[in-house]
Amino acid sequence: MSVSASFNKSKTNKLITFLLEKYGKMGDYDEIIAHALEEKWIKTSNPKEKDPKAPREPKDKGQSKWTAYQKWAKKYADWNDITLDRAAMKEIYAAYTEDELKEWQRVADELNAGKNIRDIENKPEIKLPQPASED
Repeated sequence: MSVSASFNKSKTNKLITFLLEKYGKMGDYDEIIAHALEEKWIKTSNPKEKDPKAPREPKDKGQSKWTAYQKWAKKYADWNDITLDRAAMKEIYAAYTEDELKEWQRVADELNAGKNIRDIENKPEIKLPQPASED
């Protein structure tokens, strides 16, 4: 009797077969498994149904306005010998207006079309945060 694909390797099955072999009752194996199933001590595994909503193939999402901004900010920082950590990049990005974010989306769309980030014109300006002045 089949319980599940992995049941033959389970500790429960090994214990049952050990005891049956020790006492010479291997012929009772199917009866014991059937009884264990009735008592719900063990249970059969049901094959999983495929989710119809799950995508069949992963889709290439391409660049987003955030990744377009990140690409340009990293290059800008390298060219200007500035160190931008993730927190600073997030702070700069959070300060952008809706119109500037739409411009970053335009840049992302151009990147998705195959353009190089350096060849895209009219990118929003990277506004570096002012260091906190000590009083």
